[in-house]
Amino acid sequence: MVGSAVAVAGERLVLLDAATGVRRPTALQTSTGIRGVGALTTTFAVGEHSETESGEATDMVWGIDPHDGSKAWGTRLPRPMGDGLTAGEGRVLVPTMAAETKPPAGFLVLRESDGVLAWGETRGGTAEWLTCAMPRAIYAASSDTVYAYPNQS
Repeated sequence: MVGSAVAVAGERLVLLDAATGVRRPTALQTSTGIRGVGALTTTFAVGEHSETESGEATDMVWGIDPHDGSKAWGTRLPRPMGDGLTAGEGRVLVPTMAAETKPPAGFLVLRESDGVLAWGETRGGTAEWLTCAMPRAIYAASSDTVYAYPNQS
């Protein structure tokens, strides 16, 4: 929940008024490529995957204003996004997937305020990563190892 709004993500992003349950508009209302949503201090972070008719894929993370559903910021990701975007402690944690022409699986860390890429981790081969942001560190697990990264952003 951000302010008086709740975001629900399935195939599509839905914003609801927390008190009444009335649906609010969102700039991503027609998107069917939602990969995750996280609540930040003043926005929702939403991962979106889209493909053109020619097969070109784009992975974006949007900062969505909870009041009117508009895009506060947008960041095009440098590698394919996995499922399970999370947010917390002023950061957006975006899992990435392995691809032949891209670095291996890992995760990216975006700043809450503007979506700028702060840093990323690519060690870990092809296993998906689970991440959690805490006040002093980001904890991440890949395969059978858990890592702690001191707050860098």
